[in-house]
Amino acid sequence: MKNLKYLFIIILSFTFVSGFKSFDERPVSEISSELLMGYVMYLSNDALEGRLPGTEGDAIAQSYISGFFQEFGLIPMGDDGTYIQNFEMSYRAPRGSNEQTVSVITGNVLGMLEGSDPVLKNEVIVIGGHYDHVGWGEYGSLYRGDEKAIHNGADDNASGTAGVIEIARVFSQSPEKPKRSILFMLFAGEEAGLLGSNFFTKSKTFEDLDVVAMLNLDMIGMLRDDKFSANGTGTSPIWEDLFNSINESYNFNLAFSRAGMGPSDHAMFYVQEVPAVHFFTGLHDHYHRPTDTHDRLNYEGLAKVTRFVFEVAENIANAPERPAFTK
Repeated sequence: MKNLKYLFIIILSFTFVSGFKSFDERPVSEISSELLMGYVMYLSNDALEGRLPGTEGDAIAQSYISGFFQEFGLIPMGDDGTYIQNFEMSYRAPRGSNEQTVSVITGNVLGMLEGSDPVLKNEVIVIGGHYDHVGWGEYGSLYRGDEKAIHNGADDNASGTAGVIEIARVFSQSPEKPKRSILFMLFAGEEAGLLGSNFFTKSKTFEDLDVVAMLNLDMIGMLRDDKFSANGTGTSPIWEDLFNSINESYNFNLAFSRAGMGPSDHAMFYVQEVPAVHFFTGLHDHYHRPTDTHDRLNYEGLAKVTRFVFEVAENIANAPERPAFTK
């Protein structure tokens, strides 16, 4: 069965990448719901066993994301000229009386699109989300069944990962590049306590970059009744006016939360005094359970949210002034 599992991965990857190449004929400004579905289906497939850090599924996800970043011509920003920034993390598992500390090596995936303006390209916008999930429920699971089950994490956060990949595709294929540089990032270890974003924001890579804003896509695949929230709008005075202006074309039932801290990766950027916001379509009954599967997502809604975030990024990337930070 194991050989069959990886044969499936190879076939699916070949089919999807071959399909991707044909999309060069699409208008470069179009966010594709079909591509978003493809990314989510791949990342949340049983063969990746829930993308638990340090596992084969984790490594496959890293390789999958890196492959697209390379295809898009993004500059590798990881270790030794790769797209992977490795780090060691620990978690306690399994649940119950036999709990023990497990230490593993995992990694963030980073690729840079250099800006076109000779001055503003030195300022960087981070567009990110976490790609990891909780495996078979080794930690963070809300499942209470008797038998172990894979937690596929389709909405949490294959949906946000898909959004980041698709935004990277559109920006990289556009004939007009953004003035500021954009760092596309997929974090590991979020479910264990924002470990990947914490590692990055304390790393020399972050120290060497002038990060002016962070857009975090975490759980954006379950749009219902056009309800959509932006958390962290108090981190800059520009956010709410900008979002309301863009929303005139979308008519989301848009809600704001001003707090900079929160249970997702944007919080680590806020700690470093970077204006940071988290886009989110809300909790649901499948959160951190084996039922968070690809067939439950709203892909037209996912595309709509991704288009909104793309417009936010495009606006910030080309604005004459960087966003001001506020606590």
